Amino acid sequence: MAPAVTTEFTLPAPSFPFGRATSYPPTVQVYLERFVPLTGARIPFLWVSGPGIAAFERHLRGSELVADVDARLHTEERALYAVEWDPGGETFLDGLGEAGGTIMDAHGNDPWAFTVRFPDHDALSHFSRFCRTEDFPVDIGRVCTAAEHPEIAPDGGITSRQRQALLLAVEGGYFAVPRETTLEEIADELGVSPQNTSELVRRGAGHLLRRAFVGLVDEPVIAPVEAGPNPE
Repeated sequence: MAPAVTTEFTLPAPSFPFGRATSYPPTVQVYLERFVPLTGARIPFLWVSGPGIAAFERHLRGSELVADVDARLHTEERALYAVEWDPGGETFLDGLGEAGGTIMDAHGNDPWAFTVRFPDHDALSHFSRFCRTEDFPVDIGRVCTAAEHPEIAPDGGITSRQRQALLLAVEGGYFAVPRETTLEEIADELGVSPQNTSELVRRGAGHLLRRAFVGLVDEPVIAPVEAGPNPE
């Protein structure tokens, strides 16, 4: 049996419908909840953080791609939306699903960054041909199998960006008491916003803890919804 293949790529938000629907204002960061084969109820949950959440919601509701939006959690700093999308309105994600892709991690504003697992190299080649034919300017980073890079393995693993953020956090003393570094300092090293860094650390730590406690805790469909203090 051919090994599954994982690839990381970016795509400019204006170049595909989902990106256009979720890329305003530029001050917010958007994360897909852990998903899933691209069939049926595709990408129903979005986490949003950063300044401008109210403007993001207005923009999302006004998109022709969106049939309905339900705010499951809303604070000044974070929001969780359940979104019903118009079937057939998202050509890029349709093509990704037809190629057999499963989104393991995705976040954006602009560009959007994806980590996607394909069942084999033929499926990845099918996706690449689709992108060329439909003129989607996908910028593919690394391509690997789970054996080559277990840190992005599909069995509860973490992405390379999550791993990088966690390594900086551990090495810098972010988890020490008292803390010896801040999210802002980690963000400077990563070249991203503190909000983005907070999500990378939270998600990466969550994935690793689920692996450590497998069989001892139930796996939620979505992350627990808590309007707690700022994770920083």
